[in-house]
Amino acid sequence: MKTTTKLLFAAMAAAICSAASSGLAQQSIATWWVNGQTNLPPPNPFTNNTASLYVVVGPMTKGAGIGEPSGTAEYGGNSWTNDVVGGSGATDTEANAIAGGHYLTYSIQAAPGYTVSFSTNLMYYHVSATGPGHGELQYSTDGINYTDISPMNYAGGSGGSAATTFMTNNLSGIAALQNVPATVTNFFRVVNWGATASGGTWYIYDNPPAGTPAGTNGFAVLGAVTQLPASESVATWWSNPLANGGGAPPAAFTNNTADPNVVVTAMTKGSGIGAITTSGVYGGNAWTNDAVGGSGTTDTEANAIAGGHYVTYAIQAAAGYTVSFYTNVLYYHNSATGPINGEL
Repeated sequence: MKTTTKLLFAAMAAAICSAASSGLAQQSIATWWVNGQTNLPPPNPFTNNTASLYVVVGPMTKGAGIGEPSGTAEYGGNSWTNDVVGGSGATDTEANAIAGGHYLTYSIQAAPGYTVSFSTNLMYYHVSATGPGHGELQYSTDGINYTDISPMNYAGGSGGSAATTFMTNNLSGIAALQNVPATVTNFFRVVNWGATASGGTWYIYDNPPAGTPAGTNGFAVLGAVTQLPASESVATWWSNPLANGGGAPPAAFTNNTADPNVVVTAMTKGSGIGAITTSGVYGGNAWTNDAVGGSGTTDTEANAIAGGHYVTYAIQAAAGYTVSFYTNVLYYHNSATGPINGEL
């Protein structure tokens, strides 16, 4: 039996004027000042001393494997060797360090109505000659499953010399860390390994040299916090003038409105969509996927893709602009035997 689906579609978003690159001015998002901080056993929560008005910052904490040396105006510890899970020194690995709890964690989330972008971390640290010589900054959206994003090879440690210095990185090229909405919590983890003695130390340190971008702070996160603009229509498609459901595939369906600062590609039909004679609609029939694996309750998204049962469109920001997508508004009809499931 032939089935039909027809639609009126609008893509709602906001075209945001910006620079051609990130379009965002770098600012301090959060800082940690270790002056007066005393090393305590893990987790030893360490609250940031400054933060942007429009972010929520989780305290820095220590992994369970970090030891507790005596000292103030520092945040870190000793016992960075990983003998318990696989060796120390040159044979040590990032995986062993994670298993051994040799890391620091913190989190940053944009406030509702804002997005956050991360560009740089600044860290003033000390590592002893037998402390960890290697590190990795990791990122997660759930605080459980982390991905490596920036290696950190320290100036000392791993049986070499001691070092007290600054370290920075560049996160602006990592798409997952740009324009992150308030619905996402950004978890970060600093993992250290390669210590050659259990007494070797590594810690975020106090009193960085004057004139550094972090000021007097031992750890700083830089980037941008941006307020979301009011929602506006970026592109719409009006099916009223169409005949025969828009025609046979690919049936290019040009949008009737668009923001002046975006480029919109015509909507098209997949090759499996059948022809109908209804006017004022865009869609068709023949949505069953018998040819590629069954119909009705046995049908799947994969079968639908293989069978060409989809509609596509594209929107691109004009040069010098960015575009953010908030919602799609779709007015549709489907018959009693038409498709009941869909995926954007």
